[in-house]
Amino acid sequence: RAASGDDMIRHRRGKFRLDSGGERLGGEYIFDAGSLRVAETLESVGHFSYAPIGGQPFGEEALEGRGDEALPVVSVVDGEIMAAIQDPRNEGAFFVLPSQLNGAEY
Repeated sequence: RAASGDDMIRHRRGKFRLDSGGERLGGEYIFDAGSLRVAETLESVGHFSYAPIGGQPFGEEALEGRGDEALPVVSVVDGEIMAAIQDPRNEGAFFVLPSQLNGAEY
């Protein structure tokens, strides 16, 4: 069955506020589960994507190794996340926040 996001998305409409580098933006958002589009009022501002990274749970071999292998397609950056997301040079990039790595939800 195709993922609908029903079990992943709690709020499909609401208010937002973004603070980035001294600039503040805010308004109301709407998420359309059919198109997976996020819109501010009627203007589309993003496309939500989600999918499992595999069909089966990782085996124990995924935990083997020292964990220090080079990953040339991954970079770690210390900076302002909102500025990085809005930077046109990062179009198409994926961002992972530290809290996503430790399983914490807020």
